[in-house]
Amino acid sequence: MEATRARVETSSEASCASPSLDRGVRSATAHVTLTTDVEGNHWTASPGDFTRGFGTSFAAFEYDSSAPGCYGCVANAGANAVASRARERWTSDVTRGAVTGGSKVRVKSALASGQELGTFYPGVNLRCSFWCPKVVGGVGEGYARGGFPEDPSDGVTWVAYDEIECVTPYWPGAGDVCSDGTTCASATCVVRVSNDGDTFDDLVAGGGDGDGAEAFMPNAAYVLFTYDLAKTAPVVTAVTTTRAPSGSTRTARGPFAGGTVARVAGSGFYQGTGLVCAFEDNANGSTRRTIVEGTYVSATTIECVSPRRNVSGVEIDDVSGAPCFSSTVSVSNTGSGADAVWSATTSSSLFYFCDMYVRGDGPQNGDGSVLRPFRTIQAAIDSSLASPRPVGELRASTALYDASHGWLNTDVIRLYPGVYRGHGNTMLTSRDSDVDITPLNDAAVGRTVVDCENARQLYAHQTQSTQQRMGGANILELGGLGDGFSGFIRFDDRIIVLSCPRSRASRTVEACVVDAATGESQCRFEKLL
Repeated sequence: MEATRARVETSSEASCASPSLDRGVRSATAHVTLTTDVEGNHWTASPGDFTRGFGTSFAAFEYDSSAPGCYGCVANAGANAVASRARERWTSDVTRGAVTGGSKVRVKSALASGQELGTFYPGVNLRCSFWCPKVVGGVGEGYARGGFPEDPSDGVTWVAYDEIECVTPYWPGAGDVCSDGTTCASATCVVRVSNDGDTFDDLVAGGGDGDGAEAFMPNAAYVLFTYDLAKTAPVVTAVTTTRAPSGSTRTARGPFAGGTVARVAGSGFYQGTGLVCAFEDNANGSTRRTIVEGTYVSATTIECVSPRRNVSGVEIDDVSGAPCFSSTVSVSNTGSGADAVWSATTSSSLFYFCDMYVRGDGPQNGDGSVLRPFRTIQAAIDSSLASPRPVGELRASTALYDASHGWLNTDVIRLYPGVYRGHGNTMLTSRDSDVDITPLNDAAVGRTVVDCENARQLYAHQTQSTQQRMGGANILELGGLGDGFSGFIRFDDRIIVLSCPRSRASRTVEACVVDAATGESQCRFEKLL
């Protein structure tokens, strides 16, 4: 009997780590009992008395030294020929990837007849290993092997007894020289699994792994993964964002602050650590290139978070429309180093860095650009980016974009100087957008006014105690699920708000309480007369 510590998960569930079994023992059944007595005098079943009955409860746990894929093969090694043993049939969802590794290969097993559970066992020694055959002149020279020896847990995730996820290492054949002086390891490698870190099931009928050239048994348990040693360039056919401004031809745009999810369509995308996007432009004759991590969706779709696009006062020209910069988006499966292979850039691979603009005397058919601004604030909100997503949901460094609000797909609306009143400028609502509304520039501060004329609320869903939050010293924010919608509207306090019932006269807030359910403040703002 050996005791281990248990962890209470719930009032009806506890978890225990199984102790190791003596070496040489191939299989055994253990009985698991529990006690809450620190002295260990009272257990749910008496040692040696494992019969079901009143006052007795226990669980059975099986120790098994079978190699993954062949249940019981170790125990009956001398009874059946290697090739005739009943084995699982393995399949995988990802069969090709970049030489740099990082692809997640999900291996699933179809169980052999009479087998109840798969042979992937959870534990600290569970391993995935990639074996690439080495053959010179038809003669096998073994395998180039790769995995994650320093921290094997980086390379495998246990999902179920019949399913695991293996992470591909860098191609194991790199630097492995064969007898003829070449790097002869195959690009197509065998994915194998071990429960104890050392033991793998047989590949060839004579037992063992073979020499790399010998044919595998038809019923051997393994899957194949092919590394793209040619480093084939991916292809980009389109770049889009969650919403394009009404009337605009720009299918992919986002604010200068960055943080916009650009959905890139094409072909030849590989899941892995080397998947990256480059945003590049040469505004004012100066090339700017920013590399961001890509998030794999499928072989034909990835997502990249746009970086911050810093602009200087010289570049912003409110007459020519220069505040809108187009960047080409290119993709590499092999990182951004000197040997990276990038997709070609075309007119279909453009992303536009543009804030949204509103001017009261703008054209009827405005598209939110500087030259064709929208006429009303609500029109800009309705055309802003949709579907905010939490920061951290995609692979992206928050140092490259404005993550202060905690959301991706946040948009920016800039108001030209003037007075905004009436329909479209009050009773504002946003059900699927997260927007910051700010003056056009520093020169517009003090000259940009929203006037509710004592007749209309600033927000359509506003009540006397609606969820409104000061998001900082200079921001008034409305939004959240508590208001029945998922959008957010934030007004920069440098915009003058006049005569809005149940709005604020200043930054003074009264009657604030903390909502116990959400942890957010609920405030009632001064009524401005």
